[in-house]
Amino acid sequence: MCEIGEEVGYPGQIKQVKILGTMALLDEGETDWKIIAIDVNDPLATKLNDIEDVERHLPGLLRATNEFWRIYKVNPLPTLAQVCVSVG
Repeated sequence: MCEIGEEVGYPGQIKQVKILGTMALLDEGETDWKIIAIDVNDPLATKLNDIEDVERHLPGLLRATNEFWRIYKVNPLPTLAQVCVSVG
């Protein structure tokens, strides 16, 4: 899960989130789906209800997120936890 918004989560943190959509990435020939979500308590949560709202209110964020994951596969960054909270 990839959480967007103003607050940065930490690995293992449990939050109530609103699912906004998905992002499909290609990982070694297979589709790797990322769920895009926002903390329901984030100030932007009332404005974001789906993936189109993300592009409308945060133009370029989805493109930048896609690029982050593309580069991350080549050169993993130590600060991934600051960008995306993994839920497993």
